[in-house]
Amino acid sequence: MGIRITCCIYLAAEAGELKLASADPNVQPILDYNYLDDPFDRDRFWEIVRLCLKLGEYQNFEDIIEERVDPTDADLAYDKTLDEWIMRGVTTSQDKSYTCKTGPSLDPMAVVDQYGNGHGLEGLRVANASIMAD
Repeated sequence: MGIRITCCIYLAAEAGELKLASADPNVQPILDYNYLDDPFDRDRFWEIVRLCLKLGEYQNFEDIIEERVDPTDADLAYDKTLDEWIMRGVTTSQDKSYTCKTGPSLDPMAVVDQYGNGHGLEGLRVANASIMAD
């Protein structure tokens, strides 16, 4: 059992880039998030990581936090190692929507019907943004 504190930057200064790798629709596009490429974003992320680390040391948490597991002391030893730790773990926090096709059971790409009932799995109902209709 543990406690996880998550750092997030909303409204990042840098934007990602999506490019087609091929005219073939079956070829995965190239997605470059450009995570923390902007120095302003990186500075803000460093600041929030350091604030979260301080929060974990707050005396009101001493009865419930035995040790910090991640980042390790080695990760925190130098700015370079902290950067490496951040870049290993940074990811999007966006909810994925429109990722599961809605349609009739005859459509091999559809995973749910118009009511959110899963195809091929009795009793499965999907009720989130992954099946939002266009």
